[in-house]
Amino acid sequence: MSEQRGKCGSTPFGRKVYRRLADDWRIHRGGRAVLVSSDRALGSALGQRMFRLAHAPGSVEAACAELVKAQGIIDLVVIDPDCVADTLEYLWDAALSALRPGGLLLYTDGRAEAFSRNATPPPLLDAALKRRGWSVRPSFPEARLSRTLRLDWRRLFEIEAFRYP
Repeated sequence: MSEQRGKCGSTPFGRKVYRRLADDWRIHRGGRAVLVSSDRALGSALGQRMFRLAHAPGSVEAACAELVKAQGIIDLVVIDPDCVADTLEYLWDAALSALRPGGLLLYTDGRAEAFSRNATPPPLLDAALKRRGWSVRPSFPEARLSRTLRLDWRRLFEIEAFRYP
C-alpha cells in the first residue's frame, strides 16, 4: 500500500498497526521488534518510542534476514503482506520461530475469506501455525473504525506465541 500521508509519511497499514499497539503491554519495555514493511514512519515511531528495532526500517530484505537468524528472542513481528508473497513459506516459519513466548505477530489480510466469521490465515501461514498448535485472533474492523484517520481496509490478524514444554 503506497498511500503515504503528508509530512509524517505514514501509510494506512502503519496507522492500523500503531493503533493496535497503543494499548499493548509489550510497548515501552525495550523489547525487540522486526518490521517486514516498507513503512518508514511506522519503523520510526516504534523504534524511537516503543521497541528496539532489529533492522533498519524500510529494508524488507534486512528484516527477513533478521527473522531467519533470530530464534525465540523477538517480542513483535509486523508483516505487511504487500511486501512479501504468501509463497515465502520460510518467512512465516522464521517469523513464528523468532517470537519469544508471549511475543506477537501482526499481519493484514485482504482476501475475501479473511472477513468471514471463521477466517483462516493464508495457506502457508496456516500450515506453519498448525505444526506448532497455535491459532490466530482476528480483529473486528467494525469496532475499530476511525472517522479521522484513514486506516488500512484489510483485516488485522494477530498471533501470540505460546510455547508449552
